[in-house]
Amino acid sequence: LACAGPSVVVVISIDPVPVVSSAATKSICSGVSVNYVPTAAVAGTVFNWTSSVTVGTVTGNTAVGGLGTIADVLVNTTNVIGTVRYVITPVANGCSGTPFNVDVTVDPQPTLSTVVTPLSQVLCSNTAMVIDVNSATVPSAGSVVYDYVAVASDVSVTGFTASAINQSLATNISNLNVLNSSLIRQTITYTITPKVLGGLACAGPSVVVVISIDPV
Repeated sequence: LACAGPSVVVVISIDPVPVVSSAATKSICSGVSVNYVPTAAVAGTVFNWTSSVTVGTVTGNTAVGGLGTIADVLVNTTNVIGTVRYVITPVANGCSGTPFNVDVTVDPQPTLSTVVTPLSQVLCSNTAMVIDVNSATVPSAGSVVYDYVAVASDVSVTGFTASAINQSLATNISNLNVLNSSLIRQTITYTITPKVLGGLACAGPSVVVVISIDPV
């Protein structure tokens, strides 16, 4: 009889596989949040991630269980750059995309060392002094420089430069004739602050040097 029956309609849904479209690299200063927001074209994508330190010594990264925005505050405890790799897996509608690597370079905070002449940091009025400022920090870009502010304990102290900015490490803080016209010991307090000129412009902790000037 070749009887025909009703048709059956089967609809197959094919969801797209999400692909991470945000940047594959980022650079930050030590002590700053990564603040990386993953993106993908597929609506509703969820981003799961893990991380590991691949270069240098860096702390503060979340090794497993990360979700969404990466807000780790990374700290580089050395004088050279470190790197943390984040592996992000995008998931949408139950479909997992290809894991995506993001390398975050962490620049160290610049630090300073000083050598004072005279070593005692005590001098007589009308004599010279030098503060040799150095840094072992190697930033990813730019160079370490320093600013300083000098404050005297009394107006009787003269012959010094009160402040300077963007001083190269090849430039010492020097004064040829520091004068103390009072009858008692006075001081000059130097607050020296390192920073990176160019690159990420990371700033570091200040160093304080106190010079004592005895009257003649």
